[in-house]
Order: sequence, then C-alpha cells, then structure tokens
Amino acid sequence: MPLTSAPPEADRVTASAADQLARTTQERLQLALESAQMGTWDFDFETHDRIVSHRTAAMLGFAGADETQTTVASWLKLVHPQDRYKIVEATQIYRKGLSDIISIEYRIRHHAGHYIWVQSYGKLVERDHRGRPKRVVGTLRDITEQKRQEEVQHQQRQLLDLINQAQATFLLNHDIKDACEALFAPLLRLSGCQFGLIGVVRHSAPGVPYLVVPTMTLGDGLTSGFQSREYFDLNNLFGRVVTTNQTVVINEDTSPTHGAVATWPAGVPPLDNFLGLPICFDHDVVGLIGLGNRDCPFDSALIDLLAPLVTTLGTLIHARHQEEARIEAEQEWLRLATEDTLTGLPNRRHFFDVAETCLLQTRRYGSPLTVALLDLDNFKQINDTYGHSAGDEVLRVLADILRQALRDSDTPARIGGEEFAVILTSTSLEDSIIALERIRATLSLTPITIGNRTLHATVSIGAVQWDEAEHTHIHGLLQQADAALYRAKRRGRNRVEVYHASDADPINETPQDSGWGLLGLA
Repeated sequence: MPLTSAPPEADRVTASAADQLARTTQERLQLALESAQMGTWDFDFETHDRIVSHRTAAMLGFAGADETQTTVASWLKLVHPQDRYKIVEATQIYRKGLSDIISIEYRIRHHAGHYIWVQSYGKLVERDHRGRPKRVVGTLRDITEQKRQEEVQHQQRQLLDLINQAQATFLLNHDIKDACEALFAPLLRLSGCQFGLIGVVRHSAPGVPYLVVPTMTLGDGLTSGFQSREYFDLNNLFGRVVTTNQTVVINEDTSPTHGAVATWPAGVPPLDNFLGLPICFDHDVVGLIGLGNRDCPFDSALIDLLAPLVTTLGTLIHARHQEEARIEAEQEWLRLATEDTLTGLPNRRHFFDVAETCLLQTRRYGSPLTVALLDLDNFKQINDTYGHSAGDEVLRVLADILRQALRDSDTPARIGGEEFAVILTSTSLEDSIIALERIRATLSLTPITIGNRTLHATVSIGAVQWDEAEHTHIHGLLQQADAALYRAKRRGRNRVEVYHASDADPINETPQDSGWGLLGLA
C-alpha cells in the first residue's frame, strides 16, 4: 500500500496539543518549585554564564534575575570564603566525570550584606562532542532556618555535656580553681567568646560581699599563669552583676544595660563586648559568669541557651559552700576536742594519742624518745597575788616559748592547770636536756607584763629517756618523769632533772596502778 502524508490540519492539531502539554508541564514544574520555595539556575561550562530564575534572585535579595551576577567569578564572590572550595570541588567532579548529580550546602551573601545558607542541587544535562561537561541545571533552596535549628540542637547538646562536666568537676574536684578551669574551653566554644571567667561570691566578717575569681582567660584565651584574685571594690561591671542580680550586656554599638557602671575591674583586658550573668541559688547571688570578645553581639538567644548552666552552677557552688562549711565545722570540732583553749597547745587527750603513736614508732625502729613534765613554780601564789588573768598570761607565755623552742616533730601539750608535757622524738637524752634547759632559761628571763606591773615566772622540769627493757607504755614514762619533776621541786625549783632509779621504788607499769601523785595524771 502506497504511503500517504497526514493532512496539514492534523499536523497543526498535533503541534498544538504538544505545545499545550509542554506549557502544562512547565506550569506544574514551576508550581512545584514555588511550593518547595526553590529557585533554579542554569550554568554553561563554555561561556561560564549562570542564568538564575526570578525565585533565585529574590532569595538573594535582588529585584529580578537580570540583577544577579551571572559569571563564575561574580558568583564565587558572593559565596562565603570558607565555602568556596565546595563550588570548586563540584566543578572538578563534573569535569572528571565522577558524577552527574551533585548536592552541596554553602553560605552565600544576601544583597542586604548578611549570609544565608542554601542547598544547591545540580545535574549535568549536556556534554559536548568530546564528552566534556557543557551544561548543568539545578535548584537552589534557602536552608538558613534549618541550619539555625541544627545549630541550636548542637549547642543544646554541647550545653548538656557542659552541665554534666560541671557536675562531675565541682563534686569530685575540691580545688575551685581547677573546677572552673575545666569548664572554660567548652564554655568559650559554646558561646563563641575569647574571654571568660567564673567568679564566686564570698562575704567578709561583717557580711559584705566580695568577688573571688579563681581563674580568668587572658588575652590569648588561655588561663595558664593566672593567679586567683579577690575584688573587694564592686564599683565596676562585675560588681554590678553580683550586687544587683541583673544581667549586664555591652555590645560595641550600645551602652551598658541596667545603668551599669561602665568600668572594668583591675587586671581585666580590654573587651570589645561583654556579657555578665549572675549565678544564683534560692534568689541569692553566689557567683558570676563573665564572657567577652564574642565575634558577634550578645543576644537573648545566648542568654536563654546558658540559663540551664547558670542554674546548675548556682546549685553546685551552693553545694560547695555547704561542703566547705561542713569541713570547717568538723575542723573546729576537732580543734576543740584536741586543743587547749587558753594556750592553743594540744590538750591532755591529744597528748596521750600522740604519745602512744610515738612510743609505737620508737619500739619499732629503736629511735630515742624523751618525755618531760613541766610544772610552773609557785603558780598559786601568782594567781593569788596578781589575779587569774595574770596566771592565764603566764600559761600563754610558756606555751609560746614551747612552740618556739621545739621542733615541729616534737609535741608540747597542756595536760593540767599549770602542768605541761613534752615529747621529743628521735632525740638523745643530752640533746633533750639542752632543749629543756633552753625552755627553762627563756621563761625565767622573760618579763611578763600584767597591766602596769611586771613579773617573772619559772618552771621545774622532770625528764626521762625511753628504755626498751623498762618502758612498755607511756604511763611508765610519765610516772618516772613525774618522779624527776618531784626531785626538781625538792631541790629548789627552776631546774631540769633527769629520772634516776633512786628517785622511786620499782614501779609496776600497769595503767591501773600508776598514780603520778604530784600531777594526778591517772
């Protein structure tokens, strides 16, 4: 059957239907792009021209597509300097034939001057006769809000890590300086700052607050070499934060908020901007977070972000204060239990604890040990003549002489009214006598002023050297020292006497039988 051509009218109908289908498809594509808030672009590898749609131009803040630079060089100028490598790498992938489809994310400068994040999706649609890329078309979508949300989530994760680290650091590390320094690096990364400090509020005896800054970043952002500082003068920006319990914000183009005094404390480097956050517990200011030299202005978003950390630090600093108060109370209780209130020397109980320990070491290693008892001469007469305040002063003077004359390894103690005891460790009898004579002579030569009157006091001393065969516990040593002391009293007082076997009959050293009649130590 011979072939016949279609009538011209049929060709026109077919062409019209195709044109209508193309227009419909284009409209649907444009609607889809508009719904997805996407712009389009078309890049020619030979001419280096980039044609962008009206939507793309509007995304970048231009009135129309013809206002957007359309060459490779001009487009790269708009891209953030840190992201330009992504465009270059994508171009090389097309040229090397590694992929025909590429999706990248980068920052590009808006016509208003700020940067927005965009996601670019490009597909190679045409190559030249030598197989080289000729034409790429793609879409561009503004993902700035998505990136902001991702950054917020990232910061929140960083904040959670920082809070966990703060809890572990403050609870396990008893050095407040080390605890603060451990938080600096993550805190500065989170806030984007180069300067930072964490201060702790203390109170002087009258209850006046002052600020202790255990550590502070220096000009290089490091804390090494910084010595803890105390700021008693709070007439400055730091003081404004802790005395008013208000956040202080200073940016380059603004004045301090809340009427803060615009002065920096001594030793603080010049700051381009500053954020001061009060750290509170139960509405009381217990500390301060100070941040500065941020690469962008401080805003409410950062303040809100750091709020959980500020609350956590308030609880931790309060807990640290409570722990310090507990330790101080325990130390005071221990001092009261082991120290003589009047003289500050170890008391009777503490003396016996130390004596037993020293005797145990002496028996184990065979090192020499001397025990001495001291009794102020005519002490009752001093009290009767000058008053009990004078007697107290004499006791304090003798205690000071003992502290000055003895080594740290020796133990002086007040064990009764006017009675003292001394343990000299790792000391021969000869050297012990020299030390005890120095104590006796010093007291006798020391004038003691009571009001407008001056008196002199003397002391009698009895000493005994530990003997492995004879002394099994401290009670026997004290009995013999007491016997030597009694001999010093009989021979005129103001003397040092050493125990001899002739001073007393052999003594049964059981604690139940030891009497120490002169001092009543049993």
